[in-house]
Amino acid sequence: MVAEIKEPENLLVLCVDRDDDIGTKAKVETPIIGREPVIEAAIKLISTDPEEADANTMFESVRVLDYLRSRSKGEKYEVAVVAGSPSDEFEADRKISIELQKVLQVFPAEAAILVSDGFTDQAVAPIIESFLPIISVHRFAVKHSEALEVGWYIFYRYLRSLFIEPRYKKWTLGLPGITFILFTLLYSLSIFYPNFPLAAYASISLMLIFGLAMIVKGFGLDRAIS
Repeated sequence: MVAEIKEPENLLVLCVDRDDDIGTKAKVETPIIGREPVIEAAIKLISTDPEEADANTMFESVRVLDYLRSRSKGEKYEVAVVAGSPSDEFEADRKISIELQKVLQVFPAEAAILVSDGFTDQAVAPIIESFLPIISVHRFAVKHSEALEVGWYIFYRYLRSLFIEPRYKKWTLGLPGITFILFTLLYSLSIFYPNFPLAAYASISLMLIFGLAMIVKGFGLDRAIS
């Protein structure tokens, strides 16, 4: 005998602002639950930054809510906005998880409809699905194309790794730091000892350091030594 399949009756239209533009720009606390509070928050955000994609996504969430309610056959719908953090992706995901639990305490949804402004917000889908299933994803973009946003996201991830991961930051931060200190020191000494061509030595030292670094990385000497 086939078990009866029960369709979800409480559905949550969820908008995710992973980098917390709503908090940093509009100074609005999250989570935001309900049609009117979401509209008010979106107006505050778009008043601060008229080109902000998250504000348009919040308006789109309300539009989706109104559409679903207009064709409801007994289901209950609610809209909510949760936000992450601009600091890093781990803190952002943790904050989204906490805020989603707060939303579910107010509106015990059985499933979610995710309204996203692009690639980064859809990356939080596994977090949402750890609390309730996502039955639909509505992607909404205004001021940029999907391909462009994905490209910028990948560029941001690589650029961020250059300054955070130890194996990269010794080259992107450590080497330039040593070079700038040496260059500044020699150039400063040339002011007190104008008879010595220390400024020229500084330029030579700069080229020498970067040349050696390129040779070490180019021929993989750092791996051979380690």
